[in-house]
Amino acid sequence: MITTSRIKWTKQDIITAQPPTSTRTYKAISHGSIINTLSEELDREGFGVTSEYYLSTANRAVVVGHLMLNVSTDSELKFEVGFLNSYNKTKRAVVAGGSQVIVCENGHILGDISYGAFKKKHVGNADVEIVEFIREMVKRAHDCFDVLIKQKNRMKEIEVSRKVRNELIGQLYLEDAIISETQISIIRKEITKSSFDYNTDPNSLWQIYNNVTVGLKSTHPSKWIQNHQSLNRIINEQFQLV
Repeated sequence: MITTSRIKWTKQDIITAQPPTSTRTYKAISHGSIINTLSEELDREGFGVTSEYYLSTANRAVVVGHLMLNVSTDSELKFEVGFLNSYNKTKRAVVAGGSQVIVCENGHILGDISYGAFKKKHVGNADVEIVEFIREMVKRAHDCFDVLIKQKNRMKEIEVSRKVRNELIGQLYLEDAIISETQISIIRKEITKSSFDYNTDPNSLWQIYNNVTVGLKSTHPSKWIQNHQSLNRIINEQFQLV
């Protein structure tokens, strides 16, 4: 089991962690390469980074980073780019565009890779491919954010019956293993009495989506992006959002 510190490491702490040596069957991708490329490309495209934070294992072998952006195209969402990287071969490198719901800081991460998500084994030219991907993703970032806004607005329009809601949550737990028993308990409480006002009908899909993502806040950092992507993909496909 990976134990990831909840202490927010500094950028310098993460960048100075030395990557392992690449071999014929393993290509090291440095944390610093991801962070520096993101910073450079975001700056080049005129995105201001308002804040950034990093979670890591004690030896910095597994790192999760979030870069929050100064994008004000929607009053309810705060946009970001997140990444996951490892030096111990336990996790693939992941980079994804997404957002946080401002009222509650719930995650809303796109699950469709065509809108900007990278997941790659550390083999071959992975170190070069991830840099190239970041450059293209940042150029198309506004498209990614527009999709997130469209998803949110469409989910507000969709009314979900109790039966469909319960089947969906059961699927997320039993079939997809995205949510845990503890998280189901949190979600049940949120459905009964929501902790936040999402500016939507209580029976809307957007309400249910956020009830679930409140539960996902307790997800281990090393699985946070993956589980949010999976949730988004499932919801998008089942309800044909965009």
